[in-house]
Amino acid sequence: MNRYNDAINICLTTISESPVPQNTSITGHYEAELADTIIDEALTEILSQGYQFNTDEDWDLVPDTSGNIAIPAGALAVDATQTSSNYIVKNAKLYDKVAQSYIFTTTVQADVTWNIAFDDLHSIAQLLVVAKAKQKLYMRVVGVDDTYKVLSKEVEEATTTVRGEDIQSGDYSIFDDVSTSRFKNRTQNPTAI
Repeated sequence: MNRYNDAINICLTTISESPVPQNTSITGHYEAELADTIIDEALTEILSQGYQFNTDEDWDLVPDTSGNIAIPAGALAVDATQTSSNYIVKNAKLYDKVAQSYIFTTTVQADVTWNIAFDDLHSIAQLLVVAKAKQKLYMRVVGVDDTYKVLSKEVEEATTTVRGEDIQSGDYSIFDDVSTSRFKNRTQNPTAI
């Protein structure tokens, strides 16, 4: 079973269109092609927010022989791990805003947010992508009405579920922050901050 094809069919039924049979090309089927485009749009929009399942921290970006650092294939966002560094993506390469240069002499550590194919996502994230795509498709084809409000609520609930799973898998704690952990780890009377 191809989950992506199922996603297209779910979107089609949302706008009262017949599903496309399995193993049938969507080429020439306007609504199916539109659903395909909107699913890709929703996927990129959601993954760009960066979750535990599509973000790597401290990823080494190595300059090539000319000193340029090309953005890795499949990267949606690249941000320097060190907050003191001010790098941006410009012309598909890493750019140092402070030095106003594309040239790097050392390896740069960055947090990279990756694009992931729909079928490679876990099911909770797939549900969010489909909910968002249904909402977008409905708005573009039918317009805004009471059904749109129901679809918006579905997106909200799916977002909450994905965020909750992300928080759980991230094992976040207020004690991970330096400002709160210093009180927990003190060996003497605290001093002023």
